[in-house]
Amino acid sequence: MMLTIGPLTISYYAVSILTGISLGYWLVVKRKDRYKINIDDIETLSIIVIPASIIGARLYHIIAEWWYYKNHLYEILTFRMNGLGLFGVIISAVFVLVIHSKLKKKSVLNFLDLGAPALLLGQTIGRLGNYFNHELFGWPTNLPWKIFIPLKDRIMGYEDYDYFHPTFLYEIIWNLAGVGILLWLENEIQLPIFLTKKGVIFAAYLIWYGIGRLIIGFIRLEPDDFWILNDGQIFALILMFFGLIFMLKSENGKRKRL
Repeated sequence: MMLTIGPLTISYYAVSILTGISLGYWLVVKRKDRYKINIDDIETLSIIVIPASIIGARLYHIIAEWWYYKNHLYEILTFRMNGLGLFGVIISAVFVLVIHSKLKKKSVLNFLDLGAPALLLGQTIGRLGNYFNHELFGWPTNLPWKIFIPLKDRIMGYEDYDYFHPTFLYEIIWNLAGVGILLWLENEIQLPIFLTKKGVIFAAYLIWYGIGRLIIGFIRLEPDDFWILNDGQIFALILMFFGLIFMLKSENGKRKRL
């Protein structure tokens, strides 16, 4: 689905992603003082992280969908806003933050904690694009919140079904709840001491998103399942594992309160 403004035509998927990026940036700027990070660092990182994340998302999508691209090599360099993989965003964003922190001799955990709720908020808004693209839906269903998927967008083998689980909506709700939880953890003063250490907000993000993606993945239709799990669920388990490591290895020292 496309949005036309005068001579400009842009997909609703792209609008969703750009809106998610904008709101994520706003949330980072709003909370920067808590982590003693200045606006110059945020602006510099935005110039690097955003393009790197898009490139990483594209690369992850190509790797995950290699069963398709190996027979359509000419499409690899074709940029499509709907040809992106979220896990590529996480990998590339974390990589850039680590490199930047090393060069600036600053705590990478501060940057990761600052960015985690913003990244999850961006994911939440970006998932709206899946509705407009009629993608990332689940098993056929007749539940009241079912979504109609046009025949041309249905996965092979499900052409005779009209309505499906809106798994992208389930993920939106899960992610939005996660944003609230992460911000609550950031502000709550009566938490056990291990939940106030540097790195815990990012760790909680990895665990929360990983759990949601793993569970929702059992409902979501995928053309490339590996036995019981699909590639997204496998990566979700990896996120949860690293989240637990971050939780256990997070640095001492409470964050600045506002």
